[in-house]
Amino acid sequence: MNSDWVTVINDLQPFVERLDPPVVYELLIGILPKSKIFLNYVKANKPKHEYEDWLVHLVRREFECDSTQAVDYIDILRTINDGESIRIICQKYGTSEEQLEALEL
Repeated sequence: MNSDWVTVINDLQPFVERLDPPVVYELLIGILPKSKIFLNYVKANKPKHEYEDWLVHLVRREFECDSTQAVDYIDILRTINDGESIRIICQKYGTSEEQLEALEL
């Protein structure tokens, strides 16, 4: 999005919120320039979680949730009783002792 357009539209927000949608549409097409232009969409960089993929997969299976929630569960379980809950979940699914030692729980 063009930063100049963002500031103009942001300045109009307090006045526009009281108007009907068709009026807002007419206002915006009257203000913004009428030209063909391509603006790249900038995606936010998502930080990669710090846990092994196999551990996230095990927690997903245990709690039947998505990856984001699984990472949150791992964060919580690491603070509770020094990660013993995570160790129990891993042992339940047959994780080797070498992998458990690599987790440093």
